[in-house]
Amino acid sequence: MNFKSYIITICSLSTALLFVSCEPVSYTNTPKPDTPKFDTPRPKGPETPIRKDAQKFLDITQLGTIVINDLNNVNKAFKGLDKNKQLFIAKVDNLTIGQEISGLNQWDIAFENGLIKGLLGKNFKVSEKLDYVKIREVSEYLGTNPKQGFYMHSIDIESHEIIKNKYDSPYLFEYQVVEFSKENSSVIIYVRIVDISTLKILSSTLIKSGNKVEVLLSPNMKLYDNVYSSVESFQFPHELFDKLNEAALLDIDILNISGEYNLRPGKKLMAIENAITSGISDNLDYKKVSLIEKTTGFNLKFSSVYENILFNTNPILYEEWSEFIRKTKCKQLIMYRYIENEGIYFRVLDASQNGTILGSFVIPIENRLEATPVIDLFENVKKKMTNAIQFKKIENKKVILIDGDKHPTESASYSQNLKKYDEMQFAIEEGILSSILSNASTHNIQAREKLKTLYLKRPWMYDNKVFNLNPLYLEDWSQLKDFGVDAILVYNNLIPYYSIDRSVDDIYEIAVSFRIIDINTGSIIQVGEISN
Repeated sequence: MNFKSYIITICSLSTALLFVSCEPVSYTNTPKPDTPKFDTPRPKGPETPIRKDAQKFLDITQLGTIVINDLNNVNKAFKGLDKNKQLFIAKVDNLTIGQEISGLNQWDIAFENGLIKGLLGKNFKVSEKLDYVKIREVSEYLGTNPKQGFYMHSIDIESHEIIKNKYDSPYLFEYQVVEFSKENSSVIIYVRIVDISTLKILSSTLIKSGNKVEVLLSPNMKLYDNVYSSVESFQFPHELFDKLNEAALLDIDILNISGEYNLRPGKKLMAIENAITSGISDNLDYKKVSLIEKTTGFNLKFSSVYENILFNTNPILYEEWSEFIRKTKCKQLIMYRYIENEGIYFRVLDASQNGTILGSFVIPIENRLEATPVIDLFENVKKKMTNAIQFKKIENKKVILIDGDKHPTESASYSQNLKKYDEMQFAIEEGILSSILSNASTHNIQAREKLKTLYLKRPWMYDNKVFNLNPLYLEDWSQLKDFGVDAILVYNNLIPYYSIDRSVDDIYEIAVSFRIIDINTGSIIQVGEISN
């Protein structure tokens, strides 16, 4: 390298170092602007109500998603649903007992958003709701005259076609927020999925989700759990489910006595019916059953009718089963009566077979703590009548049961005492019925439900007549042909259970006499009695 090139290289390096190392001099007092620091987060101040509400909204949304995950994990809820079809979501809460949905807030929005998010995560399609679909007017199913059976479907019936056609949604996803805690982000929710076309209940379940959800367990929720587990694990009568393809669930309570519910419709009764529906849905044999929603036509007899008709007559208003089927769109009835602290009585009948009774049984409640006089009486009467009835004599016959008691001698007091009857009086007739049904297949016997208003004689009709007249108000036996029966079993219960305290031993006594009459001939074919 020559001297000239060496000098040029040294000068170039010196100039470069000068520009790199030297900082420009500021000739003003203006502060130097801050350089943004992208790697250091901005410190947050104290959590404000705005921030808390925003975070809580997100938490409640997540809670809705958790509910769907729990629903998918522990229940058969989504089994068999076509994921190419849309779900229509409806919040129903306490509409079935006449309480309008009101006071909706952002937490309701957050929770439903979470439900939708969860459903989308399971690859379901969900309809966005416009303003076409309505809930039913309360006056349509509560406070009606005549009254309707408890737990009627709460979505406007005419809107069903809109849900199917305008929204292209064959499935109605109804949910009821039973208990909710914003603070703990926890919820108890009842879900029922219904096929809009058939009104078949596809799924029924109670889901408990979130933090500290156990603090939300009210007495009604504990009752739900006990009823559900009892029904879900019960071994139903053989082949019963095979015959239930369009069945409705109906609470009968003590309607057969007063025309009024003893346990008034409310959250407790709603919990019981939801639990029964869920228990049947999750029973191993449910795949054979179609439980349907009650919509219209479940009209009950007027209260005044019960003054002079047979004890334990079906509370449905219609005189013919064909009319019942046409009005209600169901062919079978699963009637239940909740027995406090004991269990649930079921009577199952087929309207398409002219009211043939398919089952009569009691499901004891799990975890019960008290004595069970009603269930004990039912089982004892069933056992004793099985030994007492000569079933050969009613072979191939259709039979109805009639409570005669002391009507021929004390008809006026009988009518008054009838209003005092309780579950114990029912247990007598239901025990006799269950005995007949347990031998029905062997002897080809059909027990028929009393639907028509079959009347008892009035007190004055016994005056100046031969003693011990049949209590039925009939001119001749041929009138019973319209009831589709061949024989009647008239029983007399000699124990006034309604006047006995449940803690007294007399409550467990049995004293029943009975007569069986062949109405084709008018002949008495058996007289018998049972006692303990």
